[in-house]
Amino acid sequence: MDNKRTGINESEKTTLVRKRGLLSLPEEEQLKIIKKEFPTADEGDKLFINLLNSGAVSKDSAVEIPRTPLVKKLLNAEHIAETSMGNFYLTETGKIIAGGVMKVYPEITE
Repeated sequence: MDNKRTGINESEKTTLVRKRGLLSLPEEEQLKIIKKEFPTADEGDKLFINLLNSGAVSKDSAVEIPRTPLVKKLLNAEHIAETSMGNFYLTETGKIIAGGVMKVYPEITE
């Protein structure tokens, strides 16, 4: 018997149970697992939430934040961008990450 839905393959002599990845689980379970492994938001998570909550999602809505090593790291990763005036905003990838962080840590407002 081959039951792909449960990840169990049975034959006359053996049963093989395959582990499935995190993404195969319902979103609610995924979030519980992530929250268990990472119970508190780090400074990067807080920065993503701060930028998203500030509406810093384009050049026109960029905000002023200190240029810390974390900001430099996120700039290099292209998760945030800098305007010619020295303000910062989330890139398209940064917006996706910020949305995910908001799902994991909805209790954080800034």
